Amino acid sequence: MAEVIGYGEDALTLSYLISPTKLSRLSNQLQRELVLPSPITLGKGTTVTFYRPSFGRAQVGEPDFIIFAKTKDKQKGYWIVGESKWDHSDEIKGPARNRRISLNHNQEIVRVNVLTRLLNVWAQHRGEGIEGYLEEITRALGLQNPLRQGTVLFSILKDFFHRATEFYGDKIQVDMQALLVVFKPQGSGPIRFDPREGSRMICINSEYINTDAYVPLDIRR
Repeated sequence: MAEVIGYGEDALTLSYLISPTKLSRLSNQLQRELVLPSPITLGKGTTVTFYRPSFGRAQVGEPDFIIFAKTKDKQKGYWIVGESKWDHSDEIKGPARNRRISLNHNQEIVRVNVLTRLLNVWAQHRGEGIEGYLEEITRALGLQNPLRQGTVLFSILKDFFHRATEFYGDKIQVDMQALLVVFKPQGSGPIRFDPREGSRMICINSEYINTDAYVPLDIRR
């Protein structure tokens, strides 16, 4: 197997999304720190993960990841929309023992609101071809021009909605959970986050930040 390595917050994020071991660890941390009403399982066969999904020129921008997840009892589902930062990010400011992180308006508020509207449109029409409700999608995404068949964005959304329906089925209730993931060195001080729109933060300790080392991208680790 060829060795693949990366650097920075993008590589740290991807290393967690492709590793069953790290996904399981992230699943436990989400359950513990977000206090979800029922346990979820992240891993092969139990999630669909989009890494840096693009929605064209819509106001959503490009989240670092979107995870389709379900509770273990399969009674509830989540779109977990994630933004990732690492200890060297400009958004983290302050002295070592009193550091804070803040997200820009688009990352924290606009994106979540737009994706929530998109989730509601999908939930209302799940299982239907998106050709029948393009106007609603256009309004949900805040597009200046109508969404049309044959465009790249149409193909992206058609596939995205199809995968959502395949994963969740026809009846399960699905909610949005905005997540900020901060990778920081082991043993470093706390980082405060004061969300404005219901986003939640989890911190993940990483040995690679201590040395600024390259991050191995390996599904076996």
